[in-house]
Amino acid sequence: LVILLPQISKLFPYTTLFRSIPASDQEIPLGFITKGRREMQAGRFIDAFYSYFFFFETLFAPGYSDPRKVTAKFKESSEVMNAFPEARKLTKPDIKHVHRMAALLAKTDNEIVEHLVEVRGKLHHHALPRKTGSWHPEKHEEFEPETTFLAMLAHVVSQTHTIPVMYSD
Repeated sequence: LVILLPQISKLFPYTTLFRSIPASDQEIPLGFITKGRREMQAGRFIDAFYSYFFFFETLFAPGYSDPRKVTAKFKESSEVMNAFPEARKLTKPDIKHVHRMAALLAKTDNEIVEHLVEVRGKLHHHALPRKTGSWHPEKHEEFEPETTFLAMLAHVVSQTHTIPVMYSD
């Protein structure tokens, strides 16, 4: 009995390895999107906001925590800023049923970046109710517009990372 196998190039293991490297570089950032999507579906907008924000921090402001530097890094990124028109278009239908979505979308792109970084700081540095800027951990809907927009922005940006890997030779 003779089994004929197609001849496999000796370079196959190497090309397979090198093709997997770009995909593995994206695994963690894309994992944040997956986690964020599940959290949004469960109505946990605070948790989802963090997951989507971590996607952006990981790719565009790695290791930065200073809000001014994070804001600057996001604004400097053409990938982030070029994704705004499509994210706005995808989020526009939510104006009808998401409280404060219209107000968020009325901001300029730069103002939205500043606002999202400010929200991250607000969530990260909680204050008791007697302080201004406090939030309740069970009132996730307060962060629905920011999270919804951030999710759409992340999905648009992630396509620029995944499509080249998916269709590379």
